[in-house]
Amino acid sequence: MDPNTTPAIPAPPDQTSNLIDPYTTAPQRIAVSVIALLLCVLSVAGRLYTRVLLKKFNLDDCVLVLSATLFAAFTAIALVATKYGDGKHLWNVSQADFEQDLFLENLLEILYGPTMFTIKYVILNQIAAIFFDHHRRVIASRFIQGLILINFLFFFSITIAFALACTPREKIWKPQIDGYCIDTKVLVAVGSSFNVVSDITIFLTPIAALSKLQLAVKKKLRAATVFAVGILAIVASVLRLYYGLWLFWTIDITWAISPVGQWTIAEFSFGYLIAASPYLPRLFTHMRGIDKFELQPSFNNRSYHSGGKSVAPTRDGDWEALTSRSEEGVSREVPQLNFSRVHVRDAANSRSALRA
Repeated sequence: MDPNTTPAIPAPPDQTSNLIDPYTTAPQRIAVSVIALLLCVLSVAGRLYTRVLLKKFNLDDCVLVLSATLFAAFTAIALVATKYGDGKHLWNVSQADFEQDLFLENLLEILYGPTMFTIKYVILNQIAAIFFDHHRRVIASRFIQGLILINFLFFFSITIAFALACTPREKIWKPQIDGYCIDTKVLVAVGSSFNVVSDITIFLTPIAALSKLQLAVKKKLRAATVFAVGILAIVASVLRLYYGLWLFWTIDITWAISPVGQWTIAEFSFGYLIAASPYLPRLFTHMRGIDKFELQPSFNNRSYHSGGKSVAPTRDGDWEALTSRSEEGVSREVPQLNFSRVHVRDAANSRSALRA
């Protein structure tokens, strides 16, 4: 039989195979991809532009660029996959196209791990820089470093598992040949479940930190609103898990995998928005010509406490970028204190007293 004209599986009794122009969810994939890529580009560009002007560009921003590049490759492959069966009923996909689709789906599964880890790495480091860098020994700071390590180990492991899912590897996209494969549906379910827990944990961490900081309620709400974008990522990861579980109860995998891909792309895009969110208020004021980015690090990266609670940290201008509203080129909400001059004056006074 010619694999180019033979359906991958027989059509159900109430259906007829259509290899010419079957119904497909490709338009949905295209729409989601365009919106997600646009959101990614705007978010990453906005964050990078702001951090360059703040003179705070560092390794995290390089990792973010790498993540966005991986995401672009992921989305491109996901779009190509719709040509070979993704989003179509399996009985409307030829055997030859089905093999090609399985190959592309495996590439997507391999790219998923490093793309997801790199964006979470940036977000977790961002949370640590904003809320916990003023006291590196606190449990919360170590907790974030632990989250980074756990996410790295998990996504590295699942990436290797997808890459070596079959022996020989060719059996991944040619299931008819002899060999052995692990059940990749289990990997999808485990990966999605882990991601839901990880997203919820990352979302709650800054919220818990905000509750302990001595800030005006208005400023707390402003900061919480920025990180509330994480709710969208949680919703996307939950829906990805939901549709991923349907793979256990159907042989029509080309149709069932389509919404998994859509929600994966959406979750990635929300991650880039989260990474950029703390800098968007500063970027908007700059674009209106109000803020000239003349920031000085308040409190000189020290930890200040009052009543057993931490005062908001200000490392690298991250907190100012998150909470300040500048008017006429001056930040009104975060005091700009020059401790170096205070220390010099105090030292001079002390020497005068000793001479006297």
